Amino acid sequence: MKQTGNDNQISLFEKAIKTIWYFIWGAGILAILFIAGFLILREKGSLPPGHGGLEFTAPGLKLTADTKLFTNVSRYIYTVLGIHLLAVWILLLFSVRQLLLILESMRKSGTPFQWENVGRVKQIAYSFFSYSLLVLLTGFIQQALFQRPAVSSLDGIELTSSVAFPLWPVVCGIFILAIARIFRLGFQLQQDHDSII
Repeated sequence: MKQTGNDNQISLFEKAIKTIWYFIWGAGILAILFIAGFLILREKGSLPPGHGGLEFTAPGLKLTADTKLFTNVSRYIYTVLGIHLLAVWILLLFSVRQLLLILESMRKSGTPFQWENVGRVKQIAYSFFSYSLLVLLTGFIQQALFQRPAVSSLDGIELTSSVAFPLWPVVCGIFILAIARIFRLGFQLQQDHDSII
């Protein structure tokens, strides 16, 4: 059976999204292996004790640690970064998986306007909202960890942290919910069209 132009485009998009899917998986696993190796070396005392510095910036999550030796504070930094990065990784995988399922259903049925796709597009929007809440929650966890006397009074360590609520994922989520509404209307029109025929 010969593929039409739309089927070719959908297959091309599916291949591109699958490539992104595998890249996200691979990058996440490499990051986990790197962090695990770093923590193992740190626990064994194999890391050089020279001047160390860490700066990490993400929406709502800015950490700056400058010290001659990372001591107890590094455990808190790794905890916050680990929670944040793991959750972002899971949200990315979830959103890309939903997009793959939408493309697969389009290829099989020939139309994107299916009830399952309405729910999938909404789930992608909710993952954007979840990201904003995650950044806010991680910021509060970070503030709570770094306000502890054992951390804030360490000599030679300067810590700064901030709590923020990024608006760009909320705006993206709102636009994606609008697209879900379009999918819903398209589904209803498709049903009306099918009932006439």
